[in-house]
Amino acid sequence: MRRYSYRLELRYSSEHIDTITDEHRQLLHAYRIEQVLKQSIDALPNQSAFKDGWSLFGRRFPNLMEFCGVIATLFLGTSTVESNFSILCWEKDAFRKSLSDFGLEGVLQAK
Repeated sequence: MRRYSYRLELRYSSEHIDTITDEHRQLLHAYRIEQVLKQSIDALPNQSAFKDGWSLFGRRFPNLMEFCGVIATLFLGTSTVESNFSILCWEKDAFRKSLSDFGLEGVLQAK
């Protein structure tokens, strides 16, 4: 969160970012010390729905849940990346396939 705070501050206040960060810290702590919670999380199948995973927490981490929900809906696949490279008439070599979204943005802006 801190690494990309300059981007997040376009949408969230500094206080809200701190709240999300704090809730994430609390979630990690709860996972380490609450055995029932840890077992419930670990028992979820890898392809569980977003709501199924978050239902384990009730309303315990509302800001973190909302933030993760936004992130989960942003990048549904690589079609946007592939489309951008097609527009630029670039080939996706091994290096470009491994670019993060932020790295790709830099490449596109440089072009």
